[in-house]
Amino acid sequence: MPEVNPEILTWARETAGLTHEDAARKLGFRDARKWTAVERLRAYETGQDNPSRSVLVKMSKQYHRPLLTFYLSNPPRRGERGTDFRTLSADRSAADDAVLDALIRDVSARQSLVRSVLEQEDEIVPVPFISSHRMLDGKMAVLASLKSLLNVSLDDYRSQ
Repeated sequence: MPEVNPEILTWARETAGLTHEDAARKLGFRDARKWTAVERLRAYETGQDNPSRSVLVKMSKQYHRPLLTFYLSNPPRRGERGTDFRTLSADRSAADDAVLDALIRDVSARQSLVRSVLEQEDEIVPVPFISSHRMLDGKMAVLASLKSLLNVSLDDYRSQ
């Protein structure tokens, strides 16, 4: 069986927004004679001990990561989620970011699956508006193009 990279275990826990204490509790670790629950988790993350497959399955569920992630040689780079220009509350936590990142990964994976099915079935219909403008064209050119594409008249809109 391939070895689990301890660095990945630490990365997965941290990107899930969990402290050692929270992760040990969520994983159901109990204090034992040899180690406390937190010491056991730290032993896995430092490479002193190797987690069993059942522990890795629990970690993959709690950390919102695929099981295969734990066998990578290096932590994956963080995915780009775009710029958020909203004003965020002061009580936002790392756990909130972790949930958002997991949701974005899930949606991206589902989108990729749907796209591959559509490509295999030759059911993809190109949308003429996509990639038809550049940033330099300006918003008015994009607006005019959308009005034309959707057959929208400003006078008709206002009359309703």
